[in-house]
Amino acid sequence: CSMIAADATTGKLKWNFQFTPHDEHDWGANQTPVLASVMLNGASTPVIATANRNGFYYVLDRRNGRFIAGVPFMDLNWAEGLDGSGRPILTPAAKVTVGGVLTRPDVGGGTNWWPPAFNPDLGLFYVHADESTGIYSKSSSNAKPKPYALSLGGGTQSVGNRDAFVRALKIATGEKVWEYQSISDGRGMRSGLMTTAGRLVFGVATEKAFALDAATGKELWSVETGGDVWQGPVSFSIAGEQMVVFISGRTVIAFSL
Repeated sequence: CSMIAADATTGKLKWNFQFTPHDEHDWGANQTPVLASVMLNGASTPVIATANRNGFYYVLDRRNGRFIAGVPFMDLNWAEGLDGSGRPILTPAAKVTVGGVLTRPDVGGGTNWWPPAFNPDLGLFYVHADESTGIYSKSSSNAKPKPYALSLGGGTQSVGNRDAFVRALKIATGEKVWEYQSISDGRGMRSGLMTTAGRLVFGVATEKAFALDAATGKELWSVETGGDVWQGPVSFSIAGEQMVVFISGRTVIAFSL
């Protein structure tokens, strides 16, 4: 549940920042961080930004791990917000009980491992975000776990739709600029995102590949791929022609721009 920075030569720990202390919801910090430079108090500051699985967007000073900013990027209820050091201000929905507690987000999180994207010209961070709810419960049994056996100590069940949105956030503050709803019925996969110097954002939800205006979120085109897409799109040039590639099921699909 933490981000760590290590010296690349020696491996010595430089700093660490814990997003979800004493996590009881499986909100592991497996999200791809973004490196950027932002203006703070009139000076360019090197930061690391990430939309965490717990539903909060964080900006840290990447030199020392100092907390700079943090706001929800989805509708969460387990915390009222973050204090001055970035620690969550918990609500009753954060405490897992034997009877079960309705908590947002669910175990999948506000986002997951699929990578976000960053457009430095626009100063926008793009993330495929989920609106989700789950019931978390812990076991009432005090039985000692058996050796080599899986012991979860509780469980979770998602309830309601799991709707997905591509959201554009200001890199320095996390303020939402626009959103594009990519999944409305809770079914299917969503991909990582890619943004380009031509001010486009590419992604996939369920079987639909799409291109959005990076400044406004307006859909410019979309096409059905015929299969779920998990990874992020890839772009490259062949003989001066720009290509965008998706892996759909077992099929590689390439589009020329």
